[in-house]
Amino acid sequence: MSVVARGEAALEGDLEGVQVGLVECDVEAGPPVSVTYRLTARGQGLGPAMDALRVWAGAPTDSEGNALPYSAMTHQSVEA
Repeated sequence: MSVVARGEAALEGDLEGVQVGLVECDVEAGPPVSVTYRLTARGQGLGPAMDALRVWAGAPTDSEGNALPYSAMTHQSVEA
């Protein structure tokens, strides 16, 4: 998806994360334009708080009650 197609509101949200130092953004001119986002050390520092929120919200946990990594969640089978 191109940067233009994302819409102004989505880009403004991205920029807010960059402005408070949680996210770094690299833009490569292309074509096509490539935008890469990554968490800064400050953004990574929010991991424990985000995990606690995920557990509170009902995310899957391991046997010790810790939130499973997001990648593990996406690969779990869901039983109906």
